[in-house]
Amino acid sequence: MTQLDQIDERLDRLLTATERLAENSERQGLNIERLAENSERMVEGMSELRADLSELKEITKQQAETAARQQANIERQQQTIEQLTSAISSFVGFIRFTSAKTQKNDW
Repeated sequence: MTQLDQIDERLDRLLTATERLAENSERQGLNIERLAENSERMVEGMSELRADLSELKEITKQQAETAARQQANIERQQQTIEQLTSAISSFVGFIRFTSAKTQKNDW
């Protein structure tokens, strides 16, 4: 093999290695593009999540306020029930007393 053939063979190997390097670089470039796209989607998703969490926080706050109002209403209703029960008991006692007095007078 002549020196020229050796140089030609080395150049062929160098060309093959360069082609492989170019292919690998192209694949790496595509992977980087996909990574960038996925990163953008992730950032968008995180922004949406942040907005959803903010909305959820507001809804939770409103629900807590509603629950507090409902609890206050329940307590007022309980007081009203107790007052009505007391009034009814007093009225029943009055009716019994009046009835007993009327029956004594009838004798």
